[in-house]
Amino acid sequence: MPEFSDYLNAHFNACVARLKLMAGCDISERRLAQDGALNFTYLDESIDVRFSSLPTKFGESIVMRLLRGEATLELDQIGFLPNDYDILSHAINSPQGMVLVTGPTGSGKTTTLYACLQAINKPEKNIMTAEDPIEYTLDGVRQSQAREDIGLSFSNILRAFLRQDPEVILVGEIRDKETADIAIKAALTGHLLLSTLHTNSAIATIQRLGNMGIPNFMLATALSVIVAQRLARKNCQKCLVDDEVDKKTLDFIGFDSHEQDSLKPKKGKGCPECGGTGYKGRQGIYEVLNMNSAIESIILRGDFQLSEIESAARENGFKTMQDVGKKYISEGVISAEEYQRVLSE
Repeated sequence: MPEFSDYLNAHFNACVARLKLMAGCDISERRLAQDGALNFTYLDESIDVRFSSLPTKFGESIVMRLLRGEATLELDQIGFLPNDYDILSHAINSPQGMVLVTGPTGSGKTTTLYACLQAINKPEKNIMTAEDPIEYTLDGVRQSQAREDIGLSFSNILRAFLRQDPEVILVGEIRDKETADIAIKAALTGHLLLSTLHTNSAIATIQRLGNMGIPNFMLATALSVIVAQRLARKNCQKCLVDDEVDKKTLDFIGFDSHEQDSLKPKKGKGCPECGGTGYKGRQGIYEVLNMNSAIESIILRGDFQLSEIESAARENGFKTMQDVGKKYISEGVISAEEYQRVLSE
């Protein structure tokens, strides 16, 4: 709004200082990037804010990410296909193993992990998390904040966790070989280990861990399930219209001529319900890789051919995110344009 922009332009440094103070950052430090968090209440709902400041040539750049104060989505509400939901549910209810969630920043990895924790959170179960930052507060879960500046890294917290007799451990992110080593060993010694990794697909995660130097025999034994995901904007169902998509685009997405004959792509035209955008809500698009003996054999050989791993996975019903995205186009859930924005390789 113009009045806010005018005020911000006139008092930018004062606003930045105030926000940094609220987020627990050092207002006198303008040369280094800083992260923090703050909280406010809006319409009786608690809102958490992840705060980031970055020094630039003309002042500090501020980005704030809004989060609900509580993780409200249940595992069966976030959009898994029935078979994928069953695979993930079985994995997180197992006494040990490693469940990894991968994807780019903002793809909903944290939401998926918290939904997993809520599904298995019971008073008698010792669940411990190492996070940076702690995004949601979960009752009955021991949550620890990583602090690299004082030496409290993910790897150090993990070592301490193993002396606390946990049954489930969540590590916010596997960032280095040291953390990966400890996480793998925890998954092999009677703990359920959940974490995230930045890779493009579930299958590429195996290759990434191998490249980090994890021994093949440990990798094959520890991994249970890998989930890769993206978030796509859903078509507004109130103003859904036919979408004229050219054959070249449909070929590029992967629809064959037979599929194109019966395909009726949809898009949102724009209406008051969706603010004229044509989109309303988000749709999670997931691929869930369940480890099997064939994939384990490939890993043990140390020859991480992604096409060979995919072939072995498809024998167990594995569907890539591209497969799932095509399904959502045919159902009118997402548009072909949104598919290309989110899923095109």
